[in-house]
Amino acid sequence: MKLIKEKCPIITQIGNGIGVRLEQGVKVSKTGKRYGQAFTFATLDQRLNLLNMNPQPDMFTINAGTFEFRTVTRGMKTEFIFDNPIDFNKKYIKRCKNLGAGIEIEVYDVSHIANIMDLIDMGVFEQDEKLHFSLVLGIQGGAPATVSNLIHMVEQLPEGSTWQVVTISKFHLRTTVIAMCMGGNIRTGLEDTIYYQKGELVKSNAQLVKRMVRIARELGREPANIDEAKEVLGLK
Repeated sequence: MKLIKEKCPIITQIGNGIGVRLEQGVKVSKTGKRYGQAFTFATLDQRLNLLNMNPQPDMFTINAGTFEFRTVTRGMKTEFIFDNPIDFNKKYIKRCKNLGAGIEIEVYDVSHIANIMDLIDMGVFEQDEKLHFSLVLGIQGGAPATVSNLIHMVEQLPEGSTWQVVTISKFHLRTTVIAMCMGGNIRTGLEDTIYYQKGELVKSNAQLVKRMVRIARELGREPANIDEAKEVLGLK
């Protein structure tokens, strides 16, 4: 984080899923030989510890609901419960606010938006607080990447919210462009797709960003600079 901030004034953000660790030798044979492999996931306390990062990023992420996350990693089918209990999110949000950090709210299903509405009713978020949502579509276990799902989720957001769409793999380009046409913000990069088009691998993040900048301008939408983006997101 320190090196990034020294070299580039971009908005920095840390997600709290952290990812997985591949552990080897998780089973023991009758002869005492260790074999097999399995994924281990960060605990809630480890995820909460991200808030102690120094230097501090501009934004942190909360994931607004628990669901079964299904994917394929290194050829292994992975199914795990992505645990995001409401009490954990309440604690995470309160600490983010104490730090003065921005908050990105990732939702993988319309029910996750309802969870945020509950947090507003509880006073964790203010009634008139401007919230920023990432609508994540196309993850197995979450909402499919369809136009109808995107429209429905946008319609459920609290008034005054900003939003972006996050879609992966073959859904990435078409759903991202649809979001631009709807007036939303977008995300692109190698985390979301490794193909520029069918059969052609992406050369760099810059290649993906340049394409989205070109499309946005052709649609009459000028990309925000860093200061403008901070203003939209309510960042200091």
